[in-house]
Amino acid sequence: MISQGLAANPLTELPIVGGLVSLLDGLLADLGFPLWFAEAVEFILLAVLLYFTLDLTLRKLVRPVVAMLVRATAALAEVILVALLLPEFALAKAMNKHAPPAAVYVYGDLVVRLTDTLKSISRRILPPIAEVRRLPKLAVVVILVMLFAVWNQNQCSGNPSAAGCVSPVEQWIILVKSSSS
Repeated sequence: MISQGLAANPLTELPIVGGLVSLLDGLLADLGFPLWFAEAVEFILLAVLLYFTLDLTLRKLVRPVVAMLVRATAALAEVILVALLLPEFALAKAMNKHAPPAAVYVYGDLVVRLTDTLKSISRRILPPIAEVRRLPKLAVVVILVMLFAVWNQNQCSGNPSAAGCVSPVEQWIILVKSSSS
């Protein structure tokens, strides 16, 4: 059914959904639909599926993930604080009867400021990322179009200029033209 030496449906090579696309290819071929039509139907179904998946991810998952990253950064800062203050503690303990040099206290203050700054930066920078959930639905469509353009450009084994390489859109156009003639 594939003509002009074209590769199989490029949608079948997609991770996760490639097997389902192959099954749908077979079903539509058994029903007598031409390959170009099967690819168009599969592309539309995948675009709708990807739209809803991306929309759900942006609206429901980004916020809790960002909150988790803020908490993880704060916990990491505390671990760094403890690890970097251990030498100061050991020196202060070793000099039990004498006051440690002022440099030891300066070091401790710098470590505390460093970890406080790390926590402050994560609290300031990460939460605005969660605001992507407020993107308009049209922005999600634009993101999908950009993802499609990148996928179409890079589908040919990383070298679109190679001889014999046909992008998925070019393949679909060739299939449509060959079936109409």
